[in-house]
Amino acid sequence: MAKNEEIMEFRASHRFAPISARKARLVVDMVRGRPVNQALEVLQVTNKRASVMTQKVIKAALASAEDREDVEVDLNRLYIASAWVDEGPDLPGFRYVPGPRGRYMPIRVRRSHIHVALAEAEEDVSRRGRSGGKSEKGAKKGRKARKASSKAGTEKPEKEEAAAVAESPEIEETTEKTTDKITDKTIENAPAEDTTSENTSKNNEDVGSSDEDKAGEEDGAKEGATE
Repeated sequence: MAKNEEIMEFRASHRFAPISARKARLVVDMVRGRPVNQALEVLQVTNKRASVMTQKVIKAALASAEDREDVEVDLNRLYIASAWVDEGPDLPGFRYVPGPRGRYMPIRVRRSHIHVALAEAEEDVSRRGRSGGKSEKGAKKGRKARKASSKAGTEKPEKEEAAAVAESPEIEETTEKTTDKITDKTIENAPAEDTTSENTSKNNEDVGSSDEDKAGEEDGAKEGATE
């Protein structure tokens, strides 16, 4: 389709749908801007009452595009150009439920109008991905970006390991120096421990000899007293 040509839309609507506009908008917002085939797949698995109504409207617009004989339409290029929901009149009649203090509460049965417009895109949209209608080029770019990010993530740990290896000799040198200092200190302190042990043994011998002298003096004094 040429860019200077006017975009032709194929519209369909479901008037007086037995559902509130607020509930129908939740479903219509899901398929706006998607290709027709993808929108029908999404509505097929959506567990909402408005999904069946919206699906019928899309099929009606697709049928109107197929029936056009004066215009050649490529069905693979059709997408949902616009989709909206208008509020409709409430169901006629007066129904109510009893309320507090003798009052009554009216029952409002709401209705809405669902509108869908299909248009032909400049490129084939049947191959678009399931996430937001991205093309194959966009998917390839995403794959390349993910690969680049994964490579960058693997390169960082390698650089960190290399830096750790480069710093390891300095760490070994410092550990050797500390071990040498510790051994020197132990060698210096070893003779001091031997002298202290010798002193304690000498003191014990002196104490033993002094005790023996005292015992001999006491025995001599006792013998002199008996004589």
